[in-house]
Amino acid sequence: MLTIMNLSLEVTRNCNFRCSHCLKGEPENKNLDFNVLGKIFKPGVAIESLQFTGGEVFLVPDVLHKIINFIINSEALISQVSIVTNGTCYTKGIEADLEKLGKYVNRCNLMMDEDVNPTPIILELSVDQYHIQQLDYIKSTNKELFDKYWKNLQLLKKTKLFLDARNITQIFDKGRAKDLNITKYQPVAAKMLFTSGSFWTEKLMHVTAIDIHVDGKVKNTKDNILNKDIEDIITDNGIRCEDDDELLKFYEENIHEMLHPKLSKKI
Repeated sequence: MLTIMNLSLEVTRNCNFRCSHCLKGEPENKNLDFNVLGKIFKPGVAIESLQFTGGEVFLVPDVLHKIINFIINSEALISQVSIVTNGTCYTKGIEADLEKLGKYVNRCNLMMDEDVNPTPIILELSVDQYHIQQLDYIKSTNKELFDKYWKNLQLLKKTKLFLDARNITQIFDKGRAKDLNITKYQPVAAKMLFTSGSFWTEKLMHVTAIDIHVDGKVKNTKDNILNKDIEDIITDNGIRCEDDDELLKFYEENIHEMLHPKLSKKI
């Protein structure tokens, strides 16, 4: 059994906004290689927190639909799914797909002898000044498009899947943000911490964080999940811990370092 605490999966590199603080830089017309899915979502894999990232995830509802259907049929166990979005492309069709995924997540929690999660799917809306600037620009240049976007935003905010509005605390010196004349930070990398062992004949592995790009490349490594098993990628690139207690201790320290502005490298 492979247990992943946090898995980030890049759904698309495309986006309908051009926010000046975006660390991804210019959008690209690239979506997830579906061959990646079978390398991750399979029997014997449990994911505590799955994040769909972009780009703007809801800009490619057909891609999201295929990913959700694959996951539901994969037998991989998932405890929770989260998405950060600008909200402008949210539709009833996307909502139906996410609700279907939420039911699967709750079945997974029951199979893992856990309580039904009241928030199996979490949607967070980006409302920082840079996203608001984009909305204002669209409103002044294309009123029809703005009205469509605004309608979708209100639909998102009314859904039970919507958790909260999300602002930003740090701007990282990457992508378009390099051109901003403001205080910026160098991000602290998430460490891939892991334990491995066995119980009877079953191999057990527990890992903290994995970030997979649309083309299958694994962030902060030279490996691609399309040509190397995920367990081997973890072993070759991760930091082995003695047990889960040590893993959780180092993981909490790494998260604190990543989220605390004073600990990030100020430029």
